[in-house]
Amino acid sequence: MEFGMKQPNSFNSNSSNVEWYSGAAGTYNPSSYQYAPPPAASATAYSNSFEDEPPLLEELGIDIPSILLKTKAILLHQMKSDTLDDLDFGGALIFLLLLGGLHLLLGKMHFGVLLGWSVVQSVVLWFVVNQIASNEAAEHRALDLYSCCCIVGYGMLPLIVLSVGVLLTPK
Repeated sequence: MEFGMKQPNSFNSNSSNVEWYSGAAGTYNPSSYQYAPPPAASATAYSNSFEDEPPLLEELGIDIPSILLKTKAILLHQMKSDTLDDLDFGGALIFLLLLGGLHLLLGKMHFGVLLGWSVVQSVVLWFVVNQIASNEAAEHRALDLYSCCCIVGYGMLPLIVLSVGVLLTPK
């Protein structure tokens, strides 16, 4: 066989050397028709787990107040702000999906166009900024592609406002 794979032996259902792994499944007794749960899965082990878990947005790493601060910094062109040092992609994706949803309400299906041109715009922005900054002093840190994607995503907010205006104006 190709790729160093061995040909399996012929399957024999009567062979006794086959071991089956049942995982953590309990035992089943056909005479009593009762299921006994495995000993590790007791009710006390899971009783307080739901209350102890963090909220879903915190678990996913989405911080709404931080997203609002970054949105304000992008809209007011405060590029030297400390809030832009830790950009997140969650807010950028929220704004792109919101713009796509507004276009869907307008009767236009542009999800692929929005996401595709956002990626192209991010790559072009990254290339141009790094070409301009390569001639500058070495103490300036280079802009990475992740930051460009985040800034482009947050920069979609004026388009969202325009889409809301178009949606609310009568035709």
